[in-house]
Amino acid sequence: MEIQREKDRQIISQAMVTFAYLVDAKDQYTQEHSVRVALYSEEIARRMRMSEADATLIRYIALVHDCGKVGVPDAYDAMSSDRCYRSHLSKEKILEELNRYSGEQFDPELVKYMIDMIEDGFTYNIHHYDDDGREVKHLEEVFK
Repeated sequence: MEIQREKDRQIISQAMVTFAYLVDAKDQYTQEHSVRVALYSEEIARRMRMSEADATLIRYIALVHDCGKVGVPDAYDAMSSDRCYRSHLSKEKILEELNRYSGEQFDPELVKYMIDMIEDGFTYNIHHYDDDGREVKHLEEVFK
C-alpha cells in the first residue's frame, strides 16, 4: 500500500510539474517561474509549521498558480527574475518592496517568512545569477 502511495505521489508531482512547464513555456522570461513559486510557497508553509501533507498541497497549488495568484512568492519570483522590460531587482530593492506593500498588497504574515527566506539564503539556492548577471538554472531535479 505504501509503495503504491509513493508511486501515486510521484505521478501527481510529475504531472503537476509538466503542466507548470507548459504554462511557463509561453516565453523565456517565465521559464521555471511556477516551479520556483512552488518551492517558495512550500517553504513558507513549512516555516509556518504546517504539516508535510499541507506543505505538499501548497506546492501543488503554487505549481498551477497562474490560473490564479499566490501573492508573495509569485511577486518575489517576478521581482527576482529578468523580464523582457527590465532586469531582475536587487535583493535590497526586493526587500524594500515587500516591506512597503506588506499589509496592503501582501499578507504581512507571509511577507515575514519570505523575508526570512531571502535573508537566510533559501531563495538564492533556487534562483540566482552568476557574476556576469546570467541566471543560473538548476531546478530540473527538484521534484523527482
